[in-house]
Amino acid sequence: LQKTGGLFSATKVWTPSTWHGESQMASSEELWGLNTFDLFQVHNLVNWEGHLETLRQRKAEGRVRYIGITTSHGMRHDEMAKVMREPDVDFIQLTYNAADREAEQRLLPMAADNGVAVIANRPFQRGALIDRVQRHPLPNWAADFGAENWSQVLLKFIISHPAITCAIPATSKVAHMTENMGALSGPLPDAKQRARRKLVGYGPPDPVHARRLYRHDRALQRRGLARTSCGFCHDLGHHCLRTARRPNECPDRFDNNSRVLDLGRLRLSY
Repeated sequence: LQKTGGLFSATKVWTPSTWHGESQMASSEELWGLNTFDLFQVHNLVNWEGHLETLRQRKAEGRVRYIGITTSHGMRHDEMAKVMREPDVDFIQLTYNAADREAEQRLLPMAADNGVAVIANRPFQRGALIDRVQRHPLPNWAADFGAENWSQVLLKFIISHPAITCAIPATSKVAHMTENMGALSGPLPDAKQRARRKLVGYGPPDPVHARRLYRHDRALQRRGLARTSCGFCHDLGHHCLRTARRPNECPDRFDNNSRVLDLGRLRLSY
């Protein structure tokens, strides 16, 4: 890379072999053209004991400023909590977004208490969360904290958490990057706004719900009908029993003046 001034260099090591990990680190230095990385992370906690030992040595040599660990898909939180008790872990990276909020229960408070920086990955669930919300118009309250599009709403929700250091939305499109960078401008949601405008997870249908759904479908089939919906609840793994409704009659449709938007397993209240 050229003209790296002002950039924060962060990369990962990801291999079960300690020896191969050293080779990966050397390769990263060569590819980046850097003698010192700002952050080197052990990805998905693979061989974290061996790689952290190597990274500690590199940190002592001045080749790494910070060392960290990562996980994704909302998995391995117990093991991450264990590694976070190591005294020299500077960063953690985990999945955190408006729908995946398990990290709020333990890992984010633990990071705040121990002075560990937090990188939030998958802020849009690899685009799935954006696809779901952008079917609806941007609510009026987004202007309260300077959000001009759904990506900025979702990113500002993440980075306004006091334990979050930054979010890393992956994109290959300049237009999307420009939208995302807009989350750096203007105010962030405060604690009261986060409490009013939050996404709360709901579980999948229980067996009783599933049996009711089956009976409804069989009754409709006998009448030559089929269950219809906008597809929103189905995408979320939730089955809607509101049969034969046109989209504009669906109780879940978005009303910019309403107080609640029911998204099946998600409820966006404001």
